[in-house]
Amino acid sequence: KAASEAKCKNLIVLTWDYEAEERLDDKQINYLPLWKWLLGLKPLP
Repeated sequence: KAASEAKCKNLIVLTWDYEAEERLDDKQINYLPLWKWLLGLKPLP
């Protein structure tokens, strides 16, 4: 719902240690561990 309100198509969900990539309708969702995000590492290719 938040993605629709903000009109975003590329989303990042910060997690403790889970990393994955998922497509939902026309949106790309990347699950990324917090430590990787803090270090500036990119989501899965």
